[in-house]
Formats: sequence, C-alpha cells, structure tokens
Amino acid sequence: VTGAENAELMTELFPGLNKEDLPGGQGWAIEHITLTTHNGTHVDAPYHYNSHDKNGNPMPTIDEMPLDWYFRPGVKLDLRHLDDGSVATQEDVKAELKRIDYELQPMDIVLVNTRAGDLYGSEDYIHSGCGVGRDATLYLTEQGVRDTGIDGWSWDAPFSKTLERWLEPRDPKI
Repeated sequence: VTGAENAELMTELFPGLNKEDLPGGQGWAIEHITLTTHNGTHVDAPYHYNSHDKNGNPMPTIDEMPLDWYFRPGVKLDLRHLDDGSVATQEDVKAELKRIDYELQPMDIVLVNTRAGDLYGSEDYIHSGCGVGRDATLYLTEQGVRDTGIDGWSWDAPFSKTLERWLEPRDPKI
C-alpha cells in the first residue's frame, strides 16, 4: 500500500486526523501480507501436526513452547551422502554420530545437512536432499532431543520424490 493509499486508512484509524495533516497528504507506506504460523521462523510446534494428542489434550502452539529449548548446544549431522528423496533411518543417524564421535545429550539441537541447502534459491531446492524418517525421529526424541533443523524444505523427503515412488507400479500381493 503506497503512502497516498494508506492516508485513507490512517484517517480511519486516528479519529480527527485529516489527510491534510499528513506530510504531503501521505501516510506511511506498508505492505500487507497473510502468513500462517508455519512461515517466518518455520519453527513447528506439536499443534502444527495435530490440534490434540491421542488422549484429547490440546497440543501446545508455538507461543506455548519453552523458549529455552531454542538456546541449547547444537550438533550437525552430515547426511549429504544420501540420495535425493531418500529417508534417513535411525541407523543413518547413529552412523553419523559415530563418525563425528558425538553422543547426543538431552536437549541438544540436531541440525541436519542434506545438501538441499546448497541449492537454496534454485528451482531444484524443493526437490533435493533426504528426509528424516519416523524411526530416526523417534530415536532423536528418545535421546532427549526436542528441537531440530534441516537445510531442506521439509523434515520429510522432498514431496516430488515421494510422489515418484508412490506412482511406481506396486505388486498387488503386497
């Protein structure tokens, strides 16, 4: 919204303010955007996945998450060797921790490098890197990890790669 366009809004917000009272008859220039809470920092809270837990209790929203969870030591796991669209397993995580000679501590922040970050800004970004699978994620949480980060578009494998696998012919007996 330009300053001239916003002058009208400002006169509505400030009773008694006339357009002529504003410098050059203009208000401040602003942009209006609409975002979900999933945008911005892209920090997910349990509420992002389901509004209630299996017992019917409300899941916490991002403003209810303990702030100190986000100010902890971090460890980077290099999973760039995994193919685009693959899903990292618990064994992959354990192998990387062994390679870097690190034992996870409760509340460590785990940062995953999938190689997707190298393509940030290109059209290939959302199609690159691996995802982190259920068993790997559960392993991390069992070690006390509560916060993770990834250089890919999602913690999941790139959706385009998942779709390719889904469209592959399957044995109807399975």
